[in-house]
Amino acid sequence: MDDFLSVYEYDFRWINQNRSKIAEQKVLEKFMMSPREMEMKMHMFGLMYAVNNKLTLMSMLPIVSKEMTGVNRMGMIMNNSVKGIGDMKASALYNISSKNRLNIIGQLGLSLPTGSIDKQNMNDLILPYGMQLGNGSFGVFTGIVLNKQFDYFSIGFQSKYDFQLSENAQNYKRESVFSASTWFAYKISKFFSISLSGHSTNKGSLKGKDRRMNEMMSPPSNTANYGGSLLIYGLGTNFYIPEGVLKNVRVQVEALNPIAQNPDGIQLETNAKGIIGIQYSW
Repeated sequence: MDDFLSVYEYDFRWINQNRSKIAEQKVLEKFMMSPREMEMKMHMFGLMYAVNNKLTLMSMLPIVSKEMTGVNRMGMIMNNSVKGIGDMKASALYNISSKNRLNIIGQLGLSLPTGSIDKQNMNDLILPYGMQLGNGSFGVFTGIVLNKQFDYFSIGFQSKYDFQLSENAQNYKRESVFSASTWFAYKISKFFSISLSGHSTNKGSLKGKDRRMNEMMSPPSNTANYGGSLLIYGLGTNFYIPEGVLKNVRVQVEALNPIAQNPDGIQLETNAKGIIGIQYSW
């Protein structure tokens, strides 16, 4: 059994177009700025340690960058960007059962408030909630994974619930998130497989208010414009290198696109998402 597994994941998401096709001019009647598009990129670095055949410890640290483009009432294009460390996560995974090629794994973890909630724009105004790098408070997440292996394919299911324990120093509490995923993977060879997946995410409401923020500045500055549901599908590949200089390296690539989404209030809708993951065990 390999005791350590290092993980790197690159996550890219492109978001544009206001919810319900709301005309930009209508948004600007209520807010001073209307967002047009947003890009989010995340480099995730992780380390896993297998204590024994049942228990594995894991830590993950994200490096996050966000960029939002919008337009104000005078027609001027506005750009804001942030970059830095997000919230670190530490968790334990426990192998509940491994019978008849069915693995059931439970997870319990803690989110640490290492990401900033004080990012400002070039005019020294606090940026909207969605442009901050962290949640600002401790959080808990729990989940379960079921994976059934067959000779040439596998099927799986995963659910996860993530929530904050309290309000942060700026008197607000980020949304709770429930997500569920299912997948089918087909083995082309011993080293290469392809997959089809479906992912559902439901976010609760953002509670409280950051008093430094002007709610009339833009929709993302108003707590009413957070939460909602998203359903996406993904196509992926998985390549494993069993020997040579790159022995025990696994490369995963997945492209995801929305099927249906219902964001609350006035939000930008998700267009596409891509994930590249590299794992190395030793």
